[in-house]
Amino acid sequence: MGRTARLIVILPRDLTALTDQLAKEKKVSRSQIVSSCLRELAGRRRVAEMVEGYRAVGKEQKNSWT
Repeated sequence: MGRTARLIVILPRDLTALTDQLAKEKKVSRSQIVSSCLRELAGRRRVAEMVEGYRAVGKEQKNSWT
């Protein structure tokens, strides 16, 4: 998995319960659940940034044609 770092977070009880439930269902640690969620969020963010970039380029190209 590469390098790791210790991170202490405080979560609301409902998110802690959800984390525990997911970890139990998937038979993984809480850390793996949190890491997976953060990776998914980072992926969504990258996609949103790419979409925004493509839209900006499209607008620039459209404006250059007129």
